[in-house]
Amino acid sequence: MKLFVLLLIFSAQVFSQEESLGQSSNFDFKMHKENYLFPLMRISPLPREAQDKSEFKYQFSLKYTPFKIGNGEFSIAYTQKSFWQVYDSANSRPFRETNYNPEGFIRYRFSKSSLDFGYEHESNGQEDPASRSWDRFFIRWGTFSSVFKLVFKYWVIFDEDLIGPQYPERTRSIQDFYGNYDIDIGFYAFGTIFKSYGRYNFSDDNGFVEIKSLWPINKHVLWGFTYTKGYGDSLRSYNINHETYGFGIVMNP
Repeated sequence: MKLFVLLLIFSAQVFSQEESLGQSSNFDFKMHKENYLFPLMRISPLPREAQDKSEFKYQFSLKYTPFKIGNGEFSIAYTQKSFWQVYDSANSRPFRETNYNPEGFIRYRFSKSSLDFGYEHESNGQEDPASRSWDRFFIRWGTFSSVFKLVFKYWVIFDEDLIGPQYPERTRSIQDFYGNYDIDIGFYAFGTIFKSYGRYNFSDDNGFVEIKSLWPINKHVLWGFTYTKGYGDSLRSYNINHETYGFGIVMNP
């Protein structure tokens, strides 16, 4: 466990933080979404695939920009989020789920903002009935400074796992619970980074919110607390309203 934490902190020194509440550099490989370790998360109600309400949640996310296209640049990215039942010693500490999220997009940069057009796939790599998989096209706009960050993303789903009464865990579409957009907001004040992330489907009155308070350990790594409420923290539980809270370290906020 200690080695895992040290490797993640070391990676923060190697990869730059692009368009985050921090500094950036000119490396081709960059952090993409948040990279984090939350060694103790509590989740309620108990997920159908878990035996313990306490778990280790972590995510790593990187992107590579191989070339430019006119005034834009093309990037490929990969994000992986895992939920590790490390405190369930009676069942050999299994991973209850891992979500895999590759994507490709073209980014156009402006003075203090960027505009992306892309495609992404997300799945949990499991077979029925536990399989979750969807594909979407998206538009993502963001504006950034050293003390403020706002990202708005809109998507259109063009493929997902089959749904219906013959699939007991997938009776409704992912879109019914995820909607078609999300918003990520962060700002720095009084030595603290405050972050909120949310998505909402007004038609079905389903949504998800995540709140973080973070404090710097050094210029690359922060520690803090996180709280989530709603649908879809993990892909398999997209249609279950969960509440989670915990603490850990975060990079590229």
